[in-house]
Amino acid sequence: MKVLKPEDLPEELDSQTIDILVMMLHDFSKTYSESWVKIVKILRSRNQLGLVLEAYEKSSEKMRSEFDKVKTQSQRDRENKEIEKFNSKKTKFWGNMGEPTTPEEYKSKYGTYPPGYDKNGKKL
Repeated sequence: MKVLKPEDLPEELDSQTIDILVMMLHDFSKTYSESWVKIVKILRSRNQLGLVLEAYEKSSEKMRSEFDKVKTQSQRDRENKEIEKFNSKKTKFWGNMGEPTTPEEYKSKYGTYPPGYDKNGKKL
């Protein structure tokens, strides 16, 4: 990553210089602290600090948005894994769908009474 020193700061800020300053802000550490104090003083005296801070806010917002997308995708992946795990464990039982519930329904479906009943439909 390119780092600007206070003495290298151009009079007119172009988009590339602003991008470098924004990246320096994102990666701010003690390494840059003395340099940043000087840069901020220069930018403030030129009324250019607002440009850099505005670009920084936009950049931060974009990073947050991308993080949220990744976070959301990882949540979806985790939920899908849980659903797959649940589906693999359970046995599929759909109940007695379509099966007769009375001896008469059984006779009408299969032509005879169910086991345990005589030919007239009386329980044995």
